[in-house]
Amino acid sequence: MLRCMVSSLFWGLAVFAVVGAVFPAIPLVVSRLIRPFAPNPAKSSNYECGMEPIGAGKFIHFQYFEYVAMFLIFDIVAIYFFLWALNPQSLSGLPSVHIFLFAFVILGGLLFSLWEAKE
Repeated sequence: MLRCMVSSLFWGLAVFAVVGAVFPAIPLVVSRLIRPFAPNPAKSSNYECGMEPIGAGKFIHFQYFEYVAMFLIFDIVAIYFFLWALNPQSLSGLPSVHIFLFAFVILGGLLFSLWEAKE
């Protein structure tokens, strides 16, 4: 009985995986087959804002990387706090202590990053 159930679960997962792989592949293959193919040097050239680029390309500077990292961290923190706020009675005692300790550590990281940003 258990073997039959595991086998049916496996086949259901296998069908899901095949459909998940084939479904997005169909439009990609169809678009590749019906698109016009006309290579041209003008199509292969770099084009920026209606003008030909002058000089060599420049490296991308990650000057806003810290802000992106802080956004992602606080986005995750907001999810945790939202889940806690939905039913705070179920998290009485030690889980609440863990959540406030987590918030304290994240707040410390925020204050440190703001302190580093001043320099």
